[in-house]
Amino acid sequence: MADAARVLGLSDRQVRRLRRAYHARGPAAVVHGNRGRSSPRRLPDALRDRIVTLAQTAYAGVNYQHLQDLLAEREDLIIAYTSLRRILQAAGVPSPRRRRPPRHRSRRERQPQPGLLVQLDGSHHDWLEDRGPRLVLHAIIDDATSTMLAGFFDEQETATVSHAGVTPKP
Repeated sequence: MADAARVLGLSDRQVRRLRRAYHARGPAAVVHGNRGRSSPRRLPDALRDRIVTLAQTAYAGVNYQHLQDLLAEREDLIIAYTSLRRILQAAGVPSPRRRRPPRHRSRRERQPQPGLLVQLDGSHHDWLEDRGPRLVLHAIIDDATSTMLAGFFDEQETATVSHAGVTPKP
């Protein structure tokens, strides 16, 4: 009995009680007594039917979360979201809002030949690590090859490159 209690994780007294019940009632004695019974906290069937009817008629087309809010506000029915969802799903009333698929972010195709698209961008960073002014690196990059055609530092980001004395390679 002690070995059985240790293996089952029960006390010696509990194992003796189960053994006695097994001899008296057979294998049914091992099954929990509440098996097959509904929870004492279960909503009455009349209320469950009322919720399903309201979801299909007065509040048709409303998702579960909004329905929960409307039932509390207009019908004085306070019900947990999970209970509401469980009741409606069991009755075959789906939430009308379908989840949208994630948007596909397609990358732009690169240009087929070098020189067709040249990109200029500025990168704000403490390039000199507090040993000088904070500068912006301007880089000119070819879209087709990702080759850096030119680069220069300036104190602010600008749209023109001629003032820095940089001319991009042809």
